[in-house]
Amino acid sequence: MQTTQRTFVFNALLFVVALLALGAAYAQTGAPSPEAPAALPNGINFSGAYTPDDVAYFQDDLERLHRDLPEWWQYVLDARPFTIVIDPRTARGAIVAVTECCDASGSGTVRFGYHLSEISTGSDPDSQSAEARRVAFLGMLAHELTHVRDLRAGRFTVKTDRKSCVDAETSGLSQQLAIKRDLAAGGAGGVTAWLTEQIRSENRDLHSRSFWDWYCAAFE
Repeated sequence: MQTTQRTFVFNALLFVVALLALGAAYAQTGAPSPEAPAALPNGINFSGAYTPDDVAYFQDDLERLHRDLPEWWQYVLDARPFTIVIDPRTARGAIVAVTECCDASGSGTVRFGYHLSEISTGSDPDSQSAEARRVAFLGMLAHELTHVRDLRAGRFTVKTDRKSCVDAETSGLSQQLAIKRDLAAGGAGGVTAWLTEQIRSENRDLHSRSFWDWYCAAFE
């Protein structure tokens, strides 16, 4: 019995020493813990009903922009400070996100009515794939952060009639279309046909009176 106890204690000590050695190796090499989450860039925060998956989804997309479309990565960072709020009450009708800017600290707020990976542009099967949803989110992010940048700069601060609505939303929708064109040019991960049609449709909308009659109907 005593021999068994001594063996158990000895093995436990070996385990502890191994853990300490592993920690020291990480410290010496500067390698992060495999479980350590990547930090959000300074000036970007999450609030509301968000989950760790929302944060991870955003981080993955930001890394993708940094790797493939660095000018758009910089566009996102230049919109800081801002907070992404997940608030299901925001989703109503065709509204998926709304933007406010700026609070007393100069920070903007983008409220999404859905978790980030759930955002799509329709109910058809092509728009429901993971890659199509990612493109939809990046397009919407560019759109809403354009509003943050415009409002902070004093542009399109008040929408009181159809013209002011069209001016403000043209700014956001133009950037939404621009990032989708760049995503298509860089390869769209199996959704090229869907994305090409998205780009054609959104370009038509920007020049369609009937689209703006619908989009800005609240300001008639």
